Amino acid sequence: MENSKQSRTSEDKDGVDMFSKLPDPILHLILSHLQGTEEVIRTSILSRRWRNLWTSLPSIDIDYSRRLNPHQEFKKNKFEEFVSRVLGNNSLDLDSFRLSCANYYNMSTVKQWIDAAVKRNVKVLDLMFCIGDEYDEIELPNSLMTCDSLEVLRLYLFGRCLHLPYRCKGFSRLRVLELNDMMLFDGGLVTDLLKKCPLLEDLKLKKLVFGEKMEMVDGDFHRSIQISCPKLVFLELTSYIGNFNFTSKGLDSLKKAVINLNGSLPELMRRNICELFAGISHVESLSLNPFTILKCIDASSLPNLKTLELRTTMDDFPMDDLIQTLQQYPRLEALHLIIQDVFSYQRRNSWQSAHLKLDEVEARRILTRNLRRVEFLEFNGENPSLLMARSLLMYGDALEEMVFIWGDKDKYPRKSMETLKKMSKYRKASSTVKLITLLRE
Repeated sequence: MENSKQSRTSEDKDGVDMFSKLPDPILHLILSHLQGTEEVIRTSILSRRWRNLWTSLPSIDIDYSRRLNPHQEFKKNKFEEFVSRVLGNNSLDLDSFRLSCANYYNMSTVKQWIDAAVKRNVKVLDLMFCIGDEYDEIELPNSLMTCDSLEVLRLYLFGRCLHLPYRCKGFSRLRVLELNDMMLFDGGLVTDLLKKCPLLEDLKLKKLVFGEKMEMVDGDFHRSIQISCPKLVFLELTSYIGNFNFTSKGLDSLKKAVINLNGSLPELMRRNICELFAGISHVESLSLNPFTILKCIDASSLPNLKTLELRTTMDDFPMDDLIQTLQQYPRLEALHLIIQDVFSYQRRNSWQSAHLKLDEVEARRILTRNLRRVEFLEFNGENPSLLMARSLLMYGDALEEMVFIWGDKDKYPRKSMETLKKMSKYRKASSTVKLITLLRE
């Protein structure tokens, strides 16, 4: 009889399963792994125990494009009511609030949602929205600009103009700031904001463009953004350099930088990049494009560089450039390569010719004994990457690991094994080098 009871599904007299008897923190953890607040709310139909459980979640993630039925027409009024309802629990502090609503709502509505999140002492705020015409300015509400609880702020404005206040209080607790896809009219206001974020550790300025009607302050245009954050550990700059530039000062804590600056004037780019690197010469990890590493930077200005990541094509980064890069940075311990599959027949012959002509003694001198790890990121089995991998394996006598990190989960099961078999047949200068294949998370 006892065994019979144990074999049955465990339920109490109210029909609530034992799973639902888990404490709230554990159930919150389970719900946090679902895709968005929309999916979380669907669990309310499971039982009475789950009916209002979602209202006590400390994290909210709402995306207009993530409808339960992707073929259903977007209902603007219903979505607005949904967001307001989810934010309505003023008694619970928010760990995070992510909202993506594109251009469906005016600034007044978005402001109400931001105000509601700030009232709940939000720590992480991630907003993707835009309003009006291309040149309409987005002025963030005062409640946000004076929010003392904020630790992470991410803004994606779909190319719209961000208007920052001239007298910004700053964020005393902010650790992460990302400004993405927006127009600015005064770099000085961004400089001022950064100075007032004393704990900032992670900064991303991506796809920034300066508008034509530059603000004039004290008789001069503020056409530069100075990054002066003493606790900054990670910096990413991905923008078009036209009529403005970046400078840096006091970044003594910086460990890694991702720099991808483009422009139509090479000389202007070179000058601006040199000014920027004057303040980050101590970094140990860099992600760059070949033009920057070969044409804009003096190798002696990066004495601590240990990890280098390059995103390029074989056409833009021939064998001679690889050799030059390795010669200039003999202390490199790790090389990360993202090789896009744009590879002309002429360049293939050039690479193969350079590979065959390379003297073994010279090659081993080039492949410094410090280079221990090579990673091919966003790898999908393309031949250009394999050709470069072959050269590095053949002459890298200090290599310990060569890692292929795949980006295509459909190709990975079959093609990854084929790649390893092919690479295992190549001659290797290091008898202990490990070939590793991984699927990108």
